[in-house]
Formats: sequence, C-alpha cells, structure tokens
Amino acid sequence: MAILEPDGAVVYEADRDNEHHFSKGNSILEGAGVTAQASPNLSVKVASGTARYGGAIRTIAAVDPLTVSAADPTNPRVDLVEVDGTTGVATIKAGTPAATPKPPVLTSGRLLLAFVSVAAAAANVQASNISERRFIGPDAMVAGLLAARPTAAVGGVGGTYFATDTNGGTLYRSNGTSWAQVAQGVTEIVPAVPACRVYKAAAFATTSGAADAAVPFDTERFDTDTMHDNVTNNTRITFTTAGKYQVSAGYHFAASAGGTYRVGYIRLNGTTSIAYRQTGPSGVVIPLRETLSTLYQFAANDYVELMVAQDSGGALDIGILTNSAPEFMAFRVSA
Repeated sequence: MAILEPDGAVVYEADRDNEHHFSKGNSILEGAGVTAQASPNLSVKVASGTARYGGAIRTIAAVDPLTVSAADPTNPRVDLVEVDGTTGVATIKAGTPAATPKPPVLTSGRLLLAFVSVAAAAANVQASNISERRFIGPDAMVAGLLAARPTAAVGGVGGTYFATDTNGGTLYRSNGTSWAQVAQGVTEIVPAVPACRVYKAAAFATTSGAADAAVPFDTERFDTDTMHDNVTNNTRITFTTAGKYQVSAGYHFAASAGGTYRVGYIRLNGTTSIAYRQTGPSGVVIPLRETLSTLYQFAANDYVELMVAQDSGGALDIGILTNSAPEFMAFRVSA
C-alpha cells in the first residue's frame, strides 16, 4: 500500500475521513491524479483511474478542465478535489476564505484526491498549489468477519483483509493463492514473526550407548509459520521462511551416576551439529538439566532436531520439567 502525502502538510478532518475509507477497503487503485494546466488558469485536471469502493472496482473518468471558482479578493481558501465512490465522477468542493484557511470536510461517499490552495485574488492555480491526498492501494484493505473473507484469488496478489472478529482483529495478506496472517490485535500492529515453541508431554527414554536419538515433540505452545507437526516428522522444526533464527532447547537427563557422558545438541538437516553440549555425571545422583542456544542462518525448508545420547549403563529418561524441558523453540531475528 502507499499513502501519498509528499508535502508533509497538516492532517485535516478530510484526511481522517479518507483514512477511515481506506480502513474499510475504499481507496484509489491507480491514476486519478490532480494536476495544474500546462498554461495555468483557474482550473485543474483529473486523470482517469480506478478505485475500489464498497467492495467493487469503480472507473474514474478524466475531467479536464475541472473549474476552480473565483478567488476571494481578500483571503485565501483551500478547496478539495473528491471523487464519488459509486459513479467515479470527480468534483471540486470550495473551502471558506479565511486568514488561516482549512479545507472543507469530505462529502459522504467520496474519496479525497487533492487539496487546492487558492490565494487571495489569484488568477490561476499553479502546480505548487496542489497538495496530493490520494490513498493508493493495489493492496487496498477490506474488513469484515473472518467467515466473509473472500478467496485468496479474489483478494489478488498483495490484497489484504482485516478480520474484525478474531483475536482483537487480524490482518491477512493474499499471494493470489492463499491468505497469510500479517498482524494481530487492534491496539498495536505488529508483524507476525515466524516462530515456534514445542514440547514433549511425557518422558522420552534413551538407551545407554545407543545411536544418538532425536527427541520427538508432540505438543505446540505456538507455531506462527507452519514450522512443526505434532505427528509427522515431529522431531523437527522446519524453517518455512528463510532467515536468521535463534534456536534454543531445554532437556533434562534423569539422575544416574553411571557412565561418562550426557550429550545434547541441535542437529541441522540430519547431519550437522550447530550447538553442542556434553557433560558427565558428577558422582552425585542428581538430574542433569541443560540448555542449548544458537543463532544461525537457515534456508527455506532447512530443519533442526534436538539430539540426545548417554552411556549411563541403562535406560535413562529425558524427563519432564514443566515449561522447561524437554522444550524446543526457534524465532526469526532477521532476513
């Protein structure tokens, strides 16, 4: 989406009305720019264009000239150029002359295109007198109940939909094939960061001296980017979106004084260790509670697993510590 306010002017009531339109999915899609005449006079011209209004695509007819009413001899004024959201007809609405003028309010059912400053006793309108006010959005947003969301194909590539009835409001973006959650909550719009945290609901038994074992995780605390499945390949966190991720794990070997090592590591794509910890029993029969963490660059579809091994001389559980172990997590830090 784009919001064109190149002159950085004060935001007026008409601007707020236009923002309200935009939040409901009503905006200019293309064209409809307002410009001065090549030989300036008391008129402007409006280019043809298209808009989305009330869920429908509207054609905006070009207007040349669009006449500006005569200037006040004493005070300046600010007019606004608006377009009817249903008919696509552009008109100009004169402001009230004043020592410090402001534009009139936007007419109901119309979209704001531009402000036109008319100096006292002016004989023409120059390009510098026109203040761009279009909201342009090929990805113009439509709002409503989640059940009323159109198909992604109808939304189009870049199209957005704001579901008003989910989690305080949820914003989705279409790629033309499917919808993806972009942000959630009405008090603060925060991009949805690819992130996942999973845990195992019951202890996982390891065999002394056996091949390193991948811990399966059967419960998700959250998963914002389809990174884990509780059943299929449930030892894995898979990076659906490429980028730099912080990956962490917590694990807990049950108490045993036997053997010489307890190993835990994060394995990439079934072959490469990217974080490793090895400890040995202290001779005192207490559990070994460990954490691993690393920052790493991942390509799309890379995956990681939490691997464990031990040589206690018998079966040894990776036990449960509520909210601590065994837990496995990853979140995207940057591209």
